[in-house]
Amino acid sequence: MDAKKLVDNARKILVEAQLLCQESNSQIYTFRNDLSLWQRQLMKLKFVIGCLKQQGSFLLHCVLEKGISEKLIRDEWGNNVLKELVSEMRIWQDKITDQVSRLDQIDNVLVHTETGTLNPKLSDYISRDNVNILDERLMEMPVIQKQIESIKSQYASMLKKVKENVNETTLREIELTLEDKFGNNCPDTITLSETCPDELDKLEKDLAEFISSITEHYDKTKLLETYEKKNLEMYESLYEVVTEDNNELPCIMTSLKEKISLVDRTLLKYQTVWDKKKLEKKLLQQNISKMNEEFKKYYEYLQIFKDISNLISTFKESCIADIQMIKDLFQFYKNFEKSYEDLLAEVERRKLTCKKMKAIILQCEEKLQALSEEDLGARELFLNDNGNYLPENIWPNKIDDFSPLYRLEYHIEEL
Repeated sequence: MDAKKLVDNARKILVEAQLLCQESNSQIYTFRNDLSLWQRQLMKLKFVIGCLKQQGSFLLHCVLEKGISEKLIRDEWGNNVLKELVSEMRIWQDKITDQVSRLDQIDNVLVHTETGTLNPKLSDYISRDNVNILDERLMEMPVIQKQIESIKSQYASMLKKVKENVNETTLREIELTLEDKFGNNCPDTITLSETCPDELDKLEKDLAEFISSITEHYDKTKLLETYEKKNLEMYESLYEVVTEDNNELPCIMTSLKEKISLVDRTLLKYQTVWDKKKLEKKLLQQNISKMNEEFKKYYEYLQIFKDISNLISTFKESCIADIQMIKDLFQFYKNFEKSYEDLLAEVERRKLTCKKMKAIILQCEEKLQALSEEDLGARELFLNDNGNYLPENIWPNKIDDFSPLYRLEYHIEEL
């Protein structure tokens, strides 16, 4: 067989081997990439499970046990709304009721009424619109109490479910499944993460050695073709080697095909394991999705807690505002009663002042009358001594006028 035929045969075998190895390498590469992607997805799945666990722990301990049970149900709804607030509303309702009753018993003696007609009471001068507002709030308390009891019942049920899902059943089962099916000690995990890569690396190296060997033979045939025309001695020496290698090509190709067949079987073997793990992963994802949906429901329930809490907080704030209003109203009514008492004292003071004024006027009248009488006597004496010598027109209408020099006009208010 001449050099050209040897070259052609080597080229043919090399192309065939390259195509076979390229297809196998492509399958290995695709399998590796898919497996790598799957492993990244698995890591993401582990991260999601860890997040669910943290979310469940936060929901259980921080939100339910501390936020709702302790701060809301025990402290906010228990002590403030149901005990202290109710007690304070009752105290101030009793105070304002007693104060209004006091005003109902006090007559306004300053108003003069017809005979047989009752005097108005001090309570007739005040507004009663908001006097019973705390009683109205207290009547609403059973409704609030009923809502709180309903929420407590829902809370107890929710707490039980969360504890079961987070600590005892669903989430715990998910963790155990993750560890059992995908943990570092799982045989399938070891197979796919350690054994499979090592075996595929070895198969790739074996294929590369086949290609390298056949390529080396092809290079020799090309060199032989060069020697055929230039160096007969080198040609003959190399021809013997190339011919012998050429005779081995069928066996090499048979071994290569067997190796490729082994690659196919190996990939199928690991593909079977992988398919099994993908199914298990799918089932695990379904459980995680169910768990996630459960958490969504829990947070929807929490929105109900928030709405009821806002409702009760609004009720509490309105009760506090009403208590303050009643406090102010009570103080106003107390001041009203005291001011009325002060007004009665003021009336008496003014009456006494009127009496003092009348006494002063009487004294003044007496003194003016005495002085006027003394003046009339002096006028008579003057006229007796001088009247005959003075003409009347020297002081017209005055010289012989005996009218008093004073005129006293006054008015003192009758109280």
